[in-house]
Amino acid sequence: MDLIKVMIVDDENLAVEDLTDLLDWNALGFSIVATATNGKRALAKYKQHLPQLVITDIKMPVMDGIELIREIQNLDKSVKFLLLSAYSEFGYAKEALRLGVKEYIIKNEINQSSFSEKLIHIRKEIVYSNQTSHYFTNEFVENVMNGKETGEDQILKITEVNESIIHGKYYFIILEEDRPLPVLFNRMHYGEQADEPNYEEITRKLIEYRVNNFKVEYSVKLRAGRIVLIVSQKNTGSDYLTRSRMNELCVCLIHRILDFAGLSVSAFYFLDKMNVWEAAQNYKKCKERIYIKYLREPQKVYAFDSIPMGSLSEKQPPNIGNLTQALQYGDVATIQNEILKLYDTIKVEDSYASLAIVSSQLFSVLEAINQDDKMGGVGFSPKIEPPETLLSYSAGISHYFQCAFVKALENRNNTKSYSKEVRRAIDFIERNFADETLSIKNIADEIPLSVTRLGVIFKCEVGKTMLNYITEYRVLKAKQMLEEGQYKVYEIAEKVGYGSSQYFSQVFTNLVGISPKEYKSHR
Repeated sequence: MDLIKVMIVDDENLAVEDLTDLLDWNALGFSIVATATNGKRALAKYKQHLPQLVITDIKMPVMDGIELIREIQNLDKSVKFLLLSAYSEFGYAKEALRLGVKEYIIKNEINQSSFSEKLIHIRKEIVYSNQTSHYFTNEFVENVMNGKETGEDQILKITEVNESIIHGKYYFIILEEDRPLPVLFNRMHYGEQADEPNYEEITRKLIEYRVNNFKVEYSVKLRAGRIVLIVSQKNTGSDYLTRSRMNELCVCLIHRILDFAGLSVSAFYFLDKMNVWEAAQNYKKCKERIYIKYLREPQKVYAFDSIPMGSLSEKQPPNIGNLTQALQYGDVATIQNEILKLYDTIKVEDSYASLAIVSSQLFSVLEAINQDDKMGGVGFSPKIEPPETLLSYSAGISHYFQCAFVKALENRNNTKSYSKEVRRAIDFIERNFADETLSIKNIADEIPLSVTRLGVIFKCEVGKTMLNYITEYRVLKAKQMLEEGQYKVYEIAEKVGYGSSQYFSQVFTNLVGISPKEYKSHR
């Protein structure tokens, strides 16, 4: 834990100097940040330095220690106090006890040993109090911001340990990790393979971070890849000035996280001050706007009120037909140009929905090439190595697909050559997979070879039986139709050669791991 900030208040300068020199404060975990000779000056210095422990005399001119305690408690009830009392001032000390002050020490009895013991005890209380407040505050903010029901017991507890989070007005900033586009993140299984960043460490290091007159008061993880920062400001200015300074704060936060955690994030903020309940309502209305970052670049700053809502509306995505035609001829230059045109169109339309749909379609085409290559003995994976930020914005995704398709074509061109008989069998299957009556005998008659002879040759060259090949090819075609979303499950079953949609679902689930209905909903 950081050093606990201390202010010493006594109307005798000599007493202040004696206490300052009595101990090695840093070795005990404390740092003296301010001293004062009366309560009025002490109150002003408290507002400037925000000490966690105030060691104060009781009887002082202008404002005594009791009034100082009242004033500071009105500002922050978590501050701890240690009273310096004389025997004759015990009546004042009893008034302090009524204010909840539990710690006092008789001036004439102060020595290095007793004073150190008292401070160690207070430090333990502060550490425990901070840990308790931190835990309940984080839980409360996470629940409220995520729309979870907050029980009366939780409200009472948070009021007890941190009342300011209930009633205080703050600025709210959402930090979003620059992860791959969600559809690619899920289909490439990044969540299963990548190590989760240490968000506990990240949130801890952001607390009390300051830029200009802004200070991060609370830092809470909302979900994987998303943090909310609750920020105070000493003095407010015009909206223009606040917007400019908030942008500056967010840029500094982005760089800070990149420096100490190596994590790329984008920042989104609300321009108005609000309490946590109001922030939760606004967050619920605006959180979909975070998807705008996939149409821009990583590590950018956005004000929620300046994000165009049209970017999140449904639009007709550009057609990938020209690309699939170019793939048939293996024309690399045309393929790259068509991909570039697709993402240029998405950029002009500024449509997140189009970005997600087109990227999913292109990934499916890559999967189909991958499947063909596996059947031919050569495997190709569309997954790329980090940096993952390449897949977190439109231009980067376009670049990835251009490179991935070139690699796919290279693999396809290097695919193992089959015998004439096996090639004819594969062609026959791919032309007739939709025929429910397709059988091994039909294929063998087409070659012509005996069923046994063709089966042995096919398994030897392809590495799987003809029956497995047929099943995998039918499921591949079914996946493509499910992603297009034009047909119902029973219609797809018929189109890929299954008379029973129930049997088709069983085969699909066994091979893919989820049902056709689930696969369709995930796309």
